[in-house]
Amino acid sequence: HICCIDDSPSMRRLLESGLGPRMGTSNVHVFGKDEDEVPEFMAKVLQDGDIAILDQHLECGSDANILGTDLVGQLLKKGFRGLICMRSGNNASEDLDNYLAAG
Repeated sequence: HICCIDDSPSMRRLLESGLGPRMGTSNVHVFGKDEDEVPEFMAKVLQDGDIAILDQHLECGSDANILGTDLVGQLLKKGFRGLICMRSGNNASEDLDNYLAAG
């Protein structure tokens, strides 16, 4: 199972339509439409996830800016041992250091 979270509607569509055929699976689960989908994403990753793909800056329609690196930390703390992939337009060296430090 590939579980993705992104706040961008176009990126969610791209992930959903592109990953399944390329990876040979119909088990692609995409979240991030709103803040309520964050716990759903976390639960799905922990229950069935083999691969977790996260956007770094999740602005899911509220004032909250949820960081993908914070979610990664929670997943690791709860025992997730699958592949984690961070997606972000932020690629300065300090951003990359944050991604690596998250796990």
